[in-house]
Amino acid sequence: MVDLESVAERPLFDVLVRGRSSIDLTFLGLPHLPRLGEEYHATGFAMNPGASFINAAATARLGLRTGYATDLGNDFCSRYIHDQLKSTGIDERFIHFHEQDLTELSVGLSFPTDRTFITWDAAEGWEDRGVLIDDLRRNVVRCIFTHVPLSPDVHAEVRRQGIPVCVDSFWQIDYLHSDRVWQSIEQATIFMPNLIEAFEITGTDTAEDALALLSKRVPMVAIKLGAAGAIGSHHGHMYRVPALKVEVVDTTGAGDNFDAGMIYGLLRDLPFPECLRCGVVAGSLSTRQAGGVEGSATAEEMVAGLLALGPTESEE
Repeated sequence: MVDLESVAERPLFDVLVRGRSSIDLTFLGLPHLPRLGEEYHATGFAMNPGASFINAAATARLGLRTGYATDLGNDFCSRYIHDQLKSTGIDERFIHFHEQDLTELSVGLSFPTDRTFITWDAAEGWEDRGVLIDDLRRNVVRCIFTHVPLSPDVHAEVRRQGIPVCVDSFWQIDYLHSDRVWQSIEQATIFMPNLIEAFEITGTDTAEDALALLSKRVPMVAIKLGAAGAIGSHHGHMYRVPALKVEVVDTTGAGDNFDAGMIYGLLRDLPFPECLRCGVVAGSLSTRQAGGVEGSATAEEMVAGLLALGPTESEE
C-alpha cells in the first residue's frame, strides 16, 4: 500500500528530463549547403542552449513541473546553460556540477524545411549523471524522458512505481545500429524517433514499415515526419497528423518540442491520437523563431494550435 503521507512530503515533478546539455549556434538564411572554398553570409543567427535542455525547457514552458538530470562543468558553455536555465522554471536539484570542462557545442545550418549540425564534445566518453535511484525515491516523478537506456536498477524502480518512460533517439549512426538503442526501445512506454532515425534503426524504407516494426516492441510509437507532420501507432491502430501551418523560421529543436507536446498530452491522460496532435502542434509552433527554445509553445498556444490543426486520420 502506498504511504500517502510519505508521498505528500516528497517534491512532485511531472517530468524528469535526463540528458546532455550543449550550446547551439544556428545560422539561418543560407541558400544551400556550403561548398568547399566558398564563403556564405547568413541572414540570421541564434545562440541557444541545445540538446536535452530543449526538451526540459519546452515541457516547463507548457506548465509541467520539470526536473533536469544533467551534468555541468566549469567551462563557458556550462555557465551559459546554467544562466539560461534560471529563467525557465526548471528545477535544478538534479543537476551535478563538476570542476572540469564539459563543453558541448553544435553549429547548425538551418534551411526552410530541415537543418544539419556539426558538434564538438570536449568530454567525449563522459559518463553523464543519468537518473538515479534516489531521484525516484526522494521525489514523486510522474514521467521520465531519456534518449538512452536507463540503468537496470533504475529501470526496475521505474517499473515498480509504474512510471512511464518517454524515449527519443538521436543522430549518432553507431548508436542507431547498436543493441543500446533497442534497450532503450524495450524500456519505453512511448518511442519518438524522427523518420531518418527510424529508418536506420529498423532497416526499412517507408514510415509505415518502420512504424509496424517498432510497434511490435513498444506500446506507443510516434515517428516525426518534419513538414509532413507525424505518424503514430497504439494498440494496432495507425494515426496520421498533418503539420500545423506556420511561417517557418528555423526547424532546430522541432523534434524536441514535439516530444514535449507528446508528454504534455500523456500527462493529461489524453487519448493517443490527441497526444500525437499535441506533439505536432508543439513541434510546429517551435519553428516560428530561431533556435530550439525561443519558439516553444505555452499551454495557451497549445490549446489554440489544437483548434487550428487539421483532423487526425485513423487507419487500421
